[in-house]
Amino acid sequence: MIHKKLSWITLISVVGLLILAACSPKELSVQDPAEDFELVNFTGEKVALSTFIGEEPVLLFFHMADG
Repeated sequence: MIHKKLSWITLISVVGLLILAACSPKELSVQDPAEDFELVNFTGEKVALSTFIGEEPVLLFFHMADG
């Protein structure tokens, strides 16, 4: 009985780890280009990262209270 439970726990753990590995984000290196995305700025307008190509570096700020 214990062996069956351990086998199921092991199987579920392995499947869970495989799913996590498949869903994990790709590894990034220094100077890899960021994927384009769009956010709303403090004035309420949508701004895409791609609009800053060739400009100065972009700083993203996320206030912890904003969740």
